[in-house]
Formats: sequence, structure tokens, C-alpha cells
Amino acid sequence: MAQDQDRKDIIIQEIQYWKKHQLLPAAYCDFLLMLYTEGETSEETASSRSFFIERLKQIWAATFVLSAFFLLLVMFYFTEISFLLQMLTAFLFITGTLYLSYRMKARVDLLRHIFIFAGALMLFLTTTQMADVYGGDGSLPVILTVFMNCAGWLAAGVYWRLKYLTIAGAAGVVLMAGFFIIW
Repeated sequence: MAQDQDRKDIIIQEIQYWKKHQLLPAAYCDFLLMLYTEGETSEETASSRSFFIERLKQIWAATFVLSAFFLLLVMFYFTEISFLLQMLTAFLFITGTLYLSYRMKARVDLLRHIFIFAGALMLFLTTTQMADVYGGDGSLPVILTVFMNCAGWLAAGVYWRLKYLTIAGAAGVVLMAGFFIIW
């Protein structure tokens, strides 16, 4: 009796594998699963539970990235936190945002792109803040930092085929080149 149950479990696992990897049409797999499980639908509850957990992870990640972005803005422009602590916090936020973007690569395409965009903006804010603090009295370090950020966006956009980074980078490079000519 136990041997028959083991065989059934192996067959059910194989059918689930076929369905997951689309080796058979989903309707056939559903029919076979109903046949071998005798109508029990434990897979449906497990998949809905898994979907719910995945959705919670996505909500948590989006909340982290948006909070990090707004905290970075507040920290740079409305507080008197030491510059070293500001840069350390910014580095952690940027690293966390880009890590979440990498983790979302296979899951949710829209969230991934939002995270990349937020990470690029955070990096822009951080580097221009650094250039402003360490650049002295002139505005040349800030201008060069903006130009380098735009060039980095352009390069990243071309390399990873991200249109929004390519367009933002190209527009920034052209505008900064025009500014250099006029200045």
C-alpha cells in the first residue's frame, strides 16, 4: 500500500514538473493531476499561498525603495547629519535598491525598472552632493559630476538595452555639452 502511494507521489511530482516547464499543455496536466490526486487540490492552495508571499515580498521591496529615496532627499537637504553618515547611508540605500532590482529581474519587470531608475537617481543625488561638498567654491565639479552621471546612464542604457536610461543619458550629455559650449 505504501509503495503504491510512493508511486503516485512520484507521478504527481512529474506531472507538476511537466506543467511548470510546459512540457505538456496545462489542460492535460490538470486532467492528469485530478486523476492521480483523486480530486484533491493541494497544489492550488500551495500556489495561492506562494503567490501571496511573493506579492508581499514585492510590496516590501517597493516600500523599501520608495522610503530609501525619500529618506535620502530629506537627509541631504533638511537635516544636519554629518556628511560621512549621509554618504554611508546613501551607499547602503543605493546598494540595497540595486540588489532588489537584480533580485526582481526574473519576477516583475516593471518593479525592476522602477528600482533601476530610483537607484540611478539616488546615485545622482549622492554624487552631486559629494561634488558640492568637496568641490570647493566653483560649480565646475558639480557640472562635471552631472555630466559623468549622464554619460554613465547612457553607457548603462546601451549596454543593458534600457531605453529610458539611454534617452535620459543622451539628453543629459547633450544638454551638458551645450552648457559647456555656452559657459
